[in-house]
This record gives sequence, C-alpha cells and structure tokens, in this order.
Amino acid sequence: MVNLTKASLLSTFYFLSRALLASAADCKTATVGSPDSTCFDIYTRAGITAAQFASYNPGLDCSVLQIGQKVCISPGSLPSNAPGPSPNGTCFEYFVQPNDSCFAIATKFSITVDQIEEWNKNTWKWTGCSGLQIGFTMCVSPGNPPPIPAQIHVYQTAYNLLSQAALQPGHSVADVDWKGFTDVKFAFATISQGMEIQVADGDVPLVKELVAQKARYPSMKVSIALGGWDFSQSEPTRDLFSVMIGTSGNRATFISSVKNMLSTYNLDGIEYPGAIERNAPATDTPNLTAFFKELRAGLPNSIISCATPAGYWFLQGFEIDKIAGSVDYLNMMSYDYHGQWDTNVAGQASVTNPHTSLLDIESSVLLYLRAGIDLAKVNLGLAWYGRTYQLADTSCVGYNCTMTGGGFPGPCSASAGYLTQYEIDSILNTSRIQPTLDGSSQTYWFNTQGALITFDREDTWA
Repeated sequence: MVNLTKASLLSTFYFLSRALLASAADCKTATVGSPDSTCFDIYTRAGITAAQFASYNPGLDCSVLQIGQKVCISPGSLPSNAPGPSPNGTCFEYFVQPNDSCFAIATKFSITVDQIEEWNKNTWKWTGCSGLQIGFTMCVSPGNPPPIPAQIHVYQTAYNLLSQAALQPGHSVADVDWKGFTDVKFAFATISQGMEIQVADGDVPLVKELVAQKARYPSMKVSIALGGWDFSQSEPTRDLFSVMIGTSGNRATFISSVKNMLSTYNLDGIEYPGAIERNAPATDTPNLTAFFKELRAGLPNSIISCATPAGYWFLQGFEIDKIAGSVDYLNMMSYDYHGQWDTNVAGQASVTNPHTSLLDIESSVLLYLRAGIDLAKVNLGLAWYGRTYQLADTSCVGYNCTMTGGGFPGPCSASAGYLTQYEIDSILNTSRIQPTLDGSSQTYWFNTQGALITFDREDTWA
C-alpha cells in the first residue's frame, strides 16, 4: 500500500500539472525539409487532415515555407527558441549568412520580422530588412545594439585640415565627431635625409590637437602615417624608403626615432606605406620584411600597421604572409584602381572607370586569400573622395568614355582628377544632379562641366 503524505501529494500534483501544461502549451512539431517541404506532404505524413493542420497553424502561409521551419502537427503552440539578451545587456547577436532574409531569420529564432526591425533601430549601419549584407551583425532579441566593429580607421591629412581652415575660418580638429572611430591616423610624416621620421613644423600643432581628442574619445587611438603620394613618388625623396630599409643601421636609426616621436606626442602607433615602386631594387622585398620584424621588436606594445597594395603588380613586391606576422593589421588600399593616370599606363585604355569597383575589390581579396592571409587582419579602405576625368567627348556619359586626363579641381582639394566627398555633395546639392548607380561596380557617377565624377555613397560602402 502506498502511503501518500501531504508533501508527496503536492509534489505529484506539481509535476503532473507541469506535464499537463507543457503538453497543452507545446504542440508536436515537424521540420520543413526533414524530409517534407510542402504542407501537403507534412500533414499527410503526420496522418492528419488539411483542416486539422490549418487549425494547428493559424496564419501559416504554405507558399513561403522555409527549410528548417517548425510547424505544428498536433494541438498547442510552437515551442519557442527565441533568445534573450546577453548577461551584459547586449542583444543576442546574429551574423547574416548568404541568402538570408529577415523572414528566414525570424523563422529560425521564433520571432517576427517586425521585432527584428524594432530591435535593430539603433544597430550600427542598419538599413532595414531590405538591405541585409552578408556578415552584418544584427539583433535577434531585445537589448543594447551590438558594439561598433572593432576596427574603424580614418586618415586625417594635414593638407585637408589646412585647406578647410582657409575656406572655413574657425575649422579645427576639435570640430570633428570622432565617435565610433577606433584608430585615427595623422597623414603624413616623412623620412629625413638622416633616416629619421619627421613631421613638418607647421603640422605639429595639428598632431597635438588630434592627440588631445583622445581625452574626449577614450576608445580612440591616434597613429602617425608615413609617406604621402608626392613624397613617395617624386624626386628627390622617392628613394628614401629604399635607402632607409636598405641596411640594418638605417633601420635601427629610423625605429629609434619612431620610438621618440610616439613618446613625445603620445601617439599610439605608426603606419608604413605599402608603395613599392615598379622600378625599386629587388632587395626591397626582403629588406621590408626585415624592417617590420625589427619594428615590432622595437615597439612591442605599439600599434603597427601597413597600408598594402590591392593589385598584383605591386603586391608581388611584398612577402605579405611574413609581414602579416609583425603587424596588428593590414590596411588594403582598395581604391584608386583607376584614375587620370590611366592615360600613361601601357595596355590600359584611356577611358573612364570607377576607382572603387566592387569587382576589383573582390579580385584583391582573393589575392590575399591565396597568399594565406587571415582576413580578420585585413581592413578594406573606403575612399572618402571621388575621381574625376576630363572627357574627350562631353556628350559621352558614364563609364568607358574616352578621357584625356583629370577633371576640374575643386575649391578645397585644388587638384585635377580628385574631389573630396564634401565637394561632390556640394555640387550635387547646388546643381540638383541625380547621380547614377552602376550595378556591376556598385559605384555612383555623374557628368558635369565636361567631366565625369565617380564616387561612393553609404549604400555602396555597405
């Protein structure tokens, strides 16, 4: 005879109640695609009628079933696997996969598309369910938005600051909203004849002002970028990079001067330019590898990066797989694939081309993958400017038009073949021109003043 005490009766009642509630709340499920993919196949296999299946799944649209979707084949509600926020208050994060849609993601997590839209209102770079990008980090639960990606870099050039200050009195580094940027690079420092890093006297106040912003933006690091196009490509300074990396003594002198500069100005690191000359000596390749190894040894706690080429012609001058082991990251120069210089490139047609074509960028990424580079260490460069071409025939519009060189200079940039994003936006705002999106390259273009301008916007950067 079983002795049922009050405690055992309560315990039995509790567990029976839980079981009954569970059975009443949760239906028995079938998974779309395992093995059946249509409503007819699912309810037929389950041995129920179409009417029963419909009653178990009110509102279900059988024409848009998703592989992996759960459906009820008995009374009750679908078991929920909706995630909750992380312990730190951040939402549950999901990385968008190829062929994903908000509907598919909602189905996977037992949530709704409306909830996805609501939870991602403040997610960085969220453009709505219609603009999902592979690899995008999004919320699939309530909570704080995912943190801004670990590395967002920006180059602040001294000549742009000085030009803007001349056009807009009172403009300064402090006027810039640096929120969200993890690494700001001051461009540019150069190499002295004595093989030491140097900053022009007129740029020193700008460096100090930029570094001072770290007090307002604690997560921001400030590095010094070495180089500059004219310094790197023009006489009499173009050979200084080869000379500096050419001997262990010169490398040691330079690295010692970098240490002093970082300490003097409270800088966090240095970026070395990746412009290997077409006619540079073959010894530059191993010397550059040795330089980065010694630079890392000399600056073990500083940020070291390298601006690396995007094209095979230049990249073949790098032992990129070896250099990658000595740097914190590689900044691929995934821009300037084309420009007014194409008039002087053998085998390259003198026609208008986008300078940031997605097709070119994809080819560059494949080069790095073939070299065995971990893409987590690679940052893609985004050009905050456009390239311009002077047209041979001003009635020709778009890409593949014959060009004769760079288009008109802007009031701020003052350089043919180049316009800042601010200058481009000003032209569009005052002229009411509607730029054209080129689908294959994912770039914008428009014609004005006998020139073609090619550039990007936020949607093509994304």
